[in-house]
Amino acid sequence: MRSKEVITLLSFIQNQRKVVEKEIIRLKSISTAIGHIEDKIKYALEIKETNKIYFREIEKRFIIDVELNRKDNENDIEIKLRKMDKVVEDNELMFEGESGYFVDLDLFLNEGEICYKIIYSTICGEDIENKYVDTKEISEGKFICISYLNNEREMAVDKLRKYIEENNIHPRCIGVEVQLFNTLEQWKNEDVLYELQILI
Repeated sequence: MRSKEVITLLSFIQNQRKVVEKEIIRLKSISTAIGHIEDKIKYALEIKETNKIYFREIEKRFIIDVELNRKDNENDIEIKLRKMDKVVEDNELMFEGESGYFVDLDLFLNEGEICYKIIYSTICGEDIENKYVDTKEISEGKFICISYLNNEREMAVDKLRKYIEENNIHPRCIGVEVQLFNTLEQWKNEDVLYELQILI
């Protein structure tokens, strides 16, 4: 082989190494995301009883989110979700397997009403500082929680609100409703399991 051919071969090999290393990083991210999703499914499967109040320590969650308007209907929300998915895809982020809504905590505490302010999805936090996308966090900490099915929402919300009031618990500005079982037609499915989490 001539010197020029050797240099060309070396350059080709070095470029292929970079491609392989990038793919290894991508596959590790996928593996991590799958692990998080697996953990969330196992957690949901462990819930044996709904409408029971409990406490959980939850780690910090990285999220992307979209604000909602009170007038948004299902189609509006679907369009916003697609835009969020596009941001994830364009920025090569990995969903972590949790989706939910930030609720208006004042409205919940004062009137027992669940009003969605923001829809969010968790994303893997690895390498997130190198991405040029507006990510936010849900703080880690102790959360008071209650799980419920779609048709039990009103009863669960009332029960948790009364418990917080009667036990003089002071929530710390974060309330989210998490969808534990994700289905394709969540608006029509009564078997979807939710968890209301309030940071205390």
